[in-house]
Amino acid sequence: MGTGNYIETHPAVWYIDVLLRLGDTETATKLAEWLRSTLFQASFYGTPITLSYAVYHAQSGSWVPRDDTILLRNLAINGWAFYRMYRATELEVYRDAGRAMMNSVALALNNVEARISRNEIAPEASGLIYQAYFSLGTETPGVGPNYALTWNRFTIESLLGFSLLMEEAKDIEGEETPFYDPVGTEYTIRLLLDRVGRAIDRYPEMNWRMRDVVPSAPYMPFQFVFQQAYARFSEYLIGVNFDWTGESGTTFGSNTWWVGDLELWGIVGMLALKRMGYVSSDVESYLWDWLRLEMYQPYVWYDRYNINGEALLHDRSVPITFTALYGLALLQGYSPVRPPAPYRITMDEHRYSVTIPGARKLFLLDKNGNVIDSSNGDTITFYYNPSLAPFSIIKQV
Repeated sequence: MGTGNYIETHPAVWYIDVLLRLGDTETATKLAEWLRSTLFQASFYGTPITLSYAVYHAQSGSWVPRDDTILLRNLAINGWAFYRMYRATELEVYRDAGRAMMNSVALALNNVEARISRNEIAPEASGLIYQAYFSLGTETPGVGPNYALTWNRFTIESLLGFSLLMEEAKDIEGEETPFYDPVGTEYTIRLLLDRVGRAIDRYPEMNWRMRDVVPSAPYMPFQFVFQQAYARFSEYLIGVNFDWTGESGTTFGSNTWWVGDLELWGIVGMLALKRMGYVSSDVESYLWDWLRLEMYQPYVWYDRYNINGEALLHDRSVPITFTALYGLALLQGYSPVRPPAPYRITMDEHRYSVTIPGARKLFLLDKNGNVIDSSNGDTITFYYNPSLAPFSIIKQV
């Protein structure tokens, strides 16, 4: 996506939503107009499609769009924002923008079905969402720059935007209203929702490779990849983690990290689709992994984790993104359950209890490693205040 000084466009979507909830349509409109300025016409094998820049980078005193990768997650969540604006203003320009984003997302999902029908890829890929449209570096005269889809890579990061877009669109457009994607394939919002919901319900049955390598790996893979070009059989479709070192997702080693907030984008989207009635499997269990991770303080996570689910020593930043996404999970109806080992946390205002099953004694350490409290047994209870942060707890077995 880019390195150095760059900005992503999707935060504007959340500001638009908040502003509309606060009744500030005027400021939301300014942001929505800027978001519309990120739209551009491209070519999908000669067919006009509407895409949206996901990233801008600084160049010669200006913000210049990065056009190499157009994320499906951005298209989906932008569409949601445009439909939200249409509901607030009744201006057709926003409805048109929302439809354009929805059509480009539908094209990606319908393309998977077309490839399955041609016996190119396994039927188990149905309902998976490609990671992105990517630039081919060429142009179709009179249409626009040429883009293709990440043919062998499907991620879960789009599910939050997809669920929000489809829920808003079906209320406005109707669940059974026929639409046509840019290449002319008919679809309905209900059809797309059913297809993606069925795919999510198949996740537990799909091959999650990293669990074979590291049993403590998160239960939900970040992406599914085909390991060869001609992949008619399901064994070639595997779930893998995200390898930041090469962005291949296929190398399992000490530099392979959990994907963090992008994984939560997917899990919250699954919860939303279950709330809407399109998913029936136990997707709530996917959040258990996040309750088991090392935390800066209760429900405040670190930015990145290594292959064993430990916070990286060279990156101890604590963004609010994880906590905010966990809050979104709660808003989708997720009811926190007692997380499995290695620990449990309960809280009552500023009073915390931490349980580590199997421990004979627990020690509470301050940020300098000094023991400030201890308890016999597997539970320690203490009052938290900001001067304690960051604290840690160690066990004696």
